[in-house]
Amino acid sequence: MKFQEQAFRINTKKVNPAEESFEEIGKMMAHEMRNLLTVWRVVVDLYECDIDTMHQTILSHEINSVEGFINRMMLISKSYRASDWKKEGINQLVRECIDALAFQAYKHNVSIKVCWLEEEYEPVVVKEQLSAGITELLKNAIQASGENSEVNITIKKEADRLQISIRDQGTGMDSDQVERLGRPTYMIEGYGTGLGVAVAKRGVFLHNGTLSYLSKEQEGTEVRLELPLSKTSFPEIMIPDDQAF
Repeated sequence: MKFQEQAFRINTKKVNPAEESFEEIGKMMAHEMRNLLTVWRVVVDLYECDIDTMHQTILSHEINSVEGFINRMMLISKSYRASDWKKEGINQLVRECIDALAFQAYKHNVSIKVCWLEEEYEPVVVKEQLSAGITELLKNAIQASGENSEVNITIKKEADRLQISIRDQGTGMDSDQVERLGRPTYMIEGYGTGLGVAVAKRGVFLHNGTLSYLSKEQEGTEVRLELPLSKTSFPEIMIPDDQAF
């Protein structure tokens, strides 16, 4: 599949004041919503005997959806200790992300094909953040793809960087949609909300990497995530253990 030369590259070097404000607001909202969600779960449990099975299922689904939203908000605003950075095998990390979405792929009748690294590499990463970012991108690719289609993942080493590309067979995006992708309040049908992409962006920022989209309408979209292999890229963004929360 050939794509038009329209790519969206997220700036991972700087965080502007608007993004900082969004993170602070997200942190506050997530905290308050998690407290509220706890109350909802208690109420549902108390009245479990008075709620029929269908409505229990609906309530549980909605509560889980809200919980997923809160978790993403927390990831965007969370900081990490230096001790959170550890060596992780990229093949294994991607495999775990695929396993986590196996049922969703099955439900959409989408097969996931992977071209693995011949040799496993273990860069120093924050597993929680990087896994969440890859999972969000893969989930968007599954949702964007039609029935009986494929999502192709390629993991390869380019000089001193690792590249993970995820290609779907969806309807693709026009240049305007590509430019808007990643804004927290923007949503594209089949490609999720800006919040999911913000989680991926946060993961890329932490690892001093790049995130780019190449898309063509009616042909699909490819998202490329590149990460440096060198440890020297990380010390300036590590947070001392006594300053993280």
